[in-house]
Amino acid sequence: MSCRRIFVILAVLAVVAILILGVLGFVLWQRFWAPPPAARIASPEAGALFTAGDNYTIVVRAEAGAARLELWVDGAPLRGAANPQPKSGQPWEAPQQWQATTPGPHALIVRAYDANGRVSISAPLTVTVVPPGMIAFTSNRTGYEEIYTMRTDGGDLRQLTRNGLTNREPAWSRTGALAYASTPRAGDLDIWRMAADGSGASWLTTSPASDYAPAWSPDGRLAFVSNRDGGEDIYLMDGNGANQTRLTRDGFAGQPTWSPDGQRLAFTSSRSASWDIQVIGATGSSIARLTSGGRNWFPAWSPQGDKIAFVSDREGTPQVWTMNTDGSAPVRRSDFPAGAEHPAWSPDGQWLVCVAATGEGDGVNARELYLLKADGTILVRLTSNGFSDADPAWYWPVSTATPQPTPPTPTAGFTGEYFANPDASADASAQALTGIPTLVRADPAIDFDWGTGSPDPRLPADGFAVRWTGTISVTRDGAYTFAVTADNGVRLWVAGALLVDQWRDQAVTTHQATRYLGVGEHQVKLEYYQRSGPATVRLRWGAMVPTPTVVPPTAAPTPPPTATPLVRATVLVDEREAGFQRGGPASNWREASYGYGQHMLWTRNTQSAVSNWGRWTPVLPGPGRYEVFVFIPDHYATTTAARYRLTHAGRQDERVVNQSLYNNQWFSLGTYDFDGKGGESVYLSDQTTERNLSRYIGFDAVKFEPR
Repeated sequence: MSCRRIFVILAVLAVVAILILGVLGFVLWQRFWAPPPAARIASPEAGALFTAGDNYTIVVRAEAGAARLELWVDGAPLRGAANPQPKSGQPWEAPQQWQATTPGPHALIVRAYDANGRVSISAPLTVTVVPPGMIAFTSNRTGYEEIYTMRTDGGDLRQLTRNGLTNREPAWSRTGALAYASTPRAGDLDIWRMAADGSGASWLTTSPASDYAPAWSPDGRLAFVSNRDGGEDIYLMDGNGANQTRLTRDGFAGQPTWSPDGQRLAFTSSRSASWDIQVIGATGSSIARLTSGGRNWFPAWSPQGDKIAFVSDREGTPQVWTMNTDGSAPVRRSDFPAGAEHPAWSPDGQWLVCVAATGEGDGVNARELYLLKADGTILVRLTSNGFSDADPAWYWPVSTATPQPTPPTPTAGFTGEYFANPDASADASAQALTGIPTLVRADPAIDFDWGTGSPDPRLPADGFAVRWTGTISVTRDGAYTFAVTADNGVRLWVAGALLVDQWRDQAVTTHQATRYLGVGEHQVKLEYYQRSGPATVRLRWGAMVPTPTVVPPTAAPTPPPTATPLVRATVLVDEREAGFQRGGPASNWREASYGYGQHMLWTRNTQSAVSNWGRWTPVLPGPGRYEVFVFIPDHYATTTAARYRLTHAGRQDERVVNQSLYNNQWFSLGTYDFDGKGGESVYLSDQTTERNLSRYIGFDAVKFEPR
């Protein structure tokens, strides 16, 4: 063979080897080193407002090469989708359905998996869920003060009045009628009434003076302010304008608001040098002053009857405050730099709508509308423009339909997704419930004791995980206690709130948590993993009011299997649950794998001023005496002067605890009376009497045991 032929053969072999090595290198690079395909949320945009209870489409977009997508909400998987054309090499979209649940901010992310199981995680996109309802308000965006309505998410904006006059101070009746003040006669204000869509406007007062600030009573009467007898006083009349009578003889009274039982009214009196909130009986008896110090105005009585929201400048700038109806326990709830005004309650008493001077305009044209969680923890902006948006009122239609007979017992209550995961464990929690489930079935109830067996022949006896989803229907407002029994890890969400988070290996243990639920349907999700040994999981619930019923995925609401009432059960609030709030600079907070459930928060102390703080707020099943315990971890709890402040039954008590003396122990703060009406809490801050930054303060679980 000639040298030339040998050279050609070697050259060809070299080219083939290079091609083989190139292909092999490309395959290896694709499998081991190339970044996994990315995905993102294409719709909605960050900051979008959703209404609780409504269903929304989340559009997820993935790069070519993504075999499967998963939408996660608040750190938990919601739904997944497989690439319908995995060999197309094209980007693809997967619309995902999500029911907005608990009001507040929610973080959405997308996990994209390639064919080899590698995953990419998108940047979080935050949306905010707001309570349902309709807001009526006054705006001058047309050049005149007119009445508008809009949804609580800012949508469906409607202008109701179009008369080119002054129209202000809308007030909703329980049946959805609007009363308001208008100026049809030479600039004098009168009380008018119209339907929720602006139709049927009728004139209720025709005195030669000014009548304004209408407020509906629960039974359909109206209170209003008038200067027809000289000074400003509060008057009452029927909902059609008949039987107008004078209630107060203060001469400086305004801004009336009714108690939910219709027996009393709170109002603002400017008789003294500083304005104050007073209460009077609906018959004109028993006047009592509730506030002192600074100016106090814009009272609003809560629907539950236990709180009054108001505006006060006692600490400088006018802000929204709440207090008990006897004037005790005033607490500031807002912190707007230029001040706030006109709070109004949501019908469930959990939120407020108010006005703050944060807009683009000058003077009154800087007034914008905000939603504010009643405890001050969440703030949502509704309007943003160069006009005045003011006088908000919140309406939430309540069904008055006749109750129907109970449907027959359901054939299914929960949808169970069963995953075969040999590594199902707390250490592999992110993988235990991902991918395609081995089995999907309808389970009438979550009540299983598989022993050392398997839920199904297709699943192993050891190393599996399950996600159950369903809906419960609540027929009466109240506090409901949920009990989860499990052998190995379990997590429970109710109405979007994580109530039980015990994702760890454990023997058969029952965990209880309590949550207030309003009338309607609420989503339930329970996740469970079994690692080895016997497998048990069970969910029960009950309350001092009728038990909620399970709504099967394909049937009408029906009763679940018997649920034993759990009255006055122990209530535990962990620092990772919805009942815990914290504040202060985020950079000061630290997390550690110690304490109750192998998780705690800690920060360093300050000597003289509060910087960081935490608050545990239980939802108690009912009034009574409870012993309050705090869990003190064996790490990052070295302060000798942790100051726990308990708010209960309208009063406050403080206990100073030397955390350094205890190691993974429950410490009793004492036994106290609680009214169970909400707003009761345990508070701990970083302020101690010790040298600045010399000690650690631990924040862990708090429990309330009935006595």
